[in-house]
Amino acid sequence: IFTSFFDDSIGGDTNGDGVSAGSNGDWRGLSLSNSHSSSLTHTRVRFAGQGNLPGVALDSSDASLSAVSIESCLVDGMSLTDNSFPTVSGCSFIDNGGDAVDRVLVSALPGFSANTASGNGLNSIRQSAVALQSNTTVVADNMLNGALVFPTSLNIGTGLTLTLEQGVAVKSTTAAFTVAVSGTLITNGTVGNPVIFTSFFDDSIGGDTNGDGASAGSNGDWRGLSLTNSHSSSLTNTRVRFAGQGLLPGVALQSSDASLSAVSIESCLVD
Repeated sequence: IFTSFFDDSIGGDTNGDGVSAGSNGDWRGLSLSNSHSSSLTHTRVRFAGQGNLPGVALDSSDASLSAVSIESCLVDGMSLTDNSFPTVSGCSFIDNGGDAVDRVLVSALPGFSANTASGNGLNSIRQSAVALQSNTTVVADNMLNGALVFPTSLNIGTGLTLTLEQGVAVKSTTAAFTVAVSGTLITNGTVGNPVIFTSFFDDSIGGDTNGDGASAGSNGDWRGLSLTNSHSSSLTNTRVRFAGQGLLPGVALQSSDASLSAVSIESCLVD
């Protein structure tokens, strides 16, 4: 356990000040920089976040975290720099003031599995501002609380493939969000468990991701899917909801021979 001097629930009244509890931001946190062999197992990090730092910061680190609980931190539970590819399994993020997990590259998502989050400012994994870095397959178990959250557009470049397996849900936080595909996008949804692209406000998918109480998406909350010179893309049992921002279609095909099977395009602002 890593915790505050004032946290009497761990080791008793260490500072001899009578009954006291730790507070969010009592200390900075763990910072793993260029640390590729570090391994945290059955570990708790409590009351960190001083200086608006995350409870656990990974900077160019491929550390392994298993059954780690990050609790009551001032801002984010865990945050990654853009070149961290950790293994994060069976971890919990509880009552942190910011995101449960922030700044995760799409290509780092396969390292996440079986994690939980509750009581955070955002109970999901927020992606970095990214273009896809390498061929990547994302499964539902890589998500946190039923959705992946994107603050900026996802770009799948020429020669790269992103595969989304059944049950993966993508939510966009910004009206300018576009899934821009010049490489290959493959979605392998099923009838009962489709792949879904939708609005941050759509509580019918992944629950109340943004923590604002009951809400529903609106036509035009985000831009949509744009497949340009994308000839191998294949969308199967997939839903596209509440797109159309900027009067764009939910799915735009530009010089594309993509295949769409059992795709539902719903509640978009225009086409």
